[in-house]
Amino acid sequence: MKAFNVYINRDPYQSFKRFVWRLEDDFILKLGGMQFKLDKDHKLGINPVYYPLFSWKSKPGSKELTVYLRDVSYIFLWSNGFYIFKSTDRCLREDE
Repeated sequence: MKAFNVYINRDPYQSFKRFVWRLEDDFILKLGGMQFKLDKDHKLGINPVYYPLFSWKSKPGSKELTVYLRDVSYIFLWSNGFYIFKSTDRCLREDE
C-alpha cells in the first residue's frame, strides 16, 4: 500500500497511508489532503484529511451500501426488495 510522505527541509517528517480500511461502520476512506497547524508550544502539527469513498452496513434483515461521489451520495438498500436513494449536499459555498 502506498503512503503519502511529508518532508520539511528535505527531511522526512511524517507518513500517512493513502487508504484507511474499516473505520467504525466499515467506511473506506481516501486521503484528500493535509491540514497544518501550530500547537500551543508552536510546534508544527499535521492532520490528514480523509474523505469517504463508500460505507457498508449489514443489519439483520437489511444491507446498505453508500457510495460517495463529490457532493452526491447514492444509497443502495437491500431489505424486502432493492431500493436506491440519491442525496445531494446543498451547502452554500463561497467563491473568491
